[in-house]
Amino acid sequence: MPPPLCAAGTPADVVSPRVASFMKTRRFHPRTDALVCPAGLIGPVELARLQAALGAAIGEALGVLRAEFGGMVDYYDLPRRLALWQQASRPDGWQTTAAALGAVDLFLARCSPPRAAAFPAWPEFLRERLLADLVASSARLVQWRAILYGVPEQWLPEDLVRRSLHQKLACDERFVFLDLHVMLRLPTPGGKAWLGAASRREWCKIHERLAAGRPCLVELIREQSCPDLCRRETIVVYAAEPGGDDRCVLHAYHPRWGAKEFCLDVDFAAEGLHLREDVANPEKLRGFFMLDCRAQQPPLGWKGRLLRSVGIAQLQWWWRHRPTGAQSDRNLSIC
Repeated sequence: MPPPLCAAGTPADVVSPRVASFMKTRRFHPRTDALVCPAGLIGPVELARLQAALGAAIGEALGVLRAEFGGMVDYYDLPRRLALWQQASRPDGWQTTAAALGAVDLFLARCSPPRAAAFPAWPEFLRERLLADLVASSARLVQWRAILYGVPEQWLPEDLVRRSLHQKLACDERFVFLDLHVMLRLPTPGGKAWLGAASRREWCKIHERLAAGRPCLVELIREQSCPDLCRRETIVVYAAEPGGDDRCVLHAYHPRWGAKEFCLDVDFAAEGLHLREDVANPEKLRGFFMLDCRAQQPPLGWKGRLLRSVGIAQLQWWWRHRPTGAQSDRNLSIC
């Protein structure tokens, strides 16, 4: 049963009922699907390409921000601040994103993770996959971080509104004595409250994708001491336990922890999103969104093609993903 606060939607990747039913009984799990990402995916050429894409993403994000917050974007000097944040940004966490992308592609293609760089085509595939995703999701990441760091929750200050109205009314000769009181009720808050509300909507999309038997690529947004527009933290959410209207627990694969399960305990009713993880993290989680990227068919080496041609690879994959014990019980609680 979907959460009551979800809006109706359709998963980005539509699958047939037969495939969906099969995937529901074959869940992604870190123990079997953790991926060792090849080193050196991003070099000077790729870095220059991504820096250019980030500049374009800032322009796109500013357009979205102006549509939502109007002239307050310039009032808070966001264009200049985003340019400064871009200059200070350094690539971080991209290996994590690449591992998450590759792990999901391999799972949906029913392929076992290759051992390191087993064949030349695999690192090249993962590199292009990573570049495409970083470019496609940069604008949204910039938008969320700009709101977190640059737009306060009460983004339209009462003093500014009162001063503007007072000046206009004072010019009207019909008013002799003017005592002005203003009470603002913003339709959409900014800052942390905006990220919390947006993450709540993202949970609806995640729930629908999980109900269709498909793992979700999710980007985490943490509060940093210094905003870094290039920093990424991508995980694979493969199971969820709804805990009522305002709470859920997401079970995920975090490439940083390998085969160890990663849990997000999310409370939307609290002041901020609550994060439960095994290792303490001083950077508090403020939001998350699902990456809108379609799965791609990963390449296979000659050994992989041979094993698939005789059916051995499919049999191995099925055996590794057979539902057993606690994993099976958790699967039943997702949909």
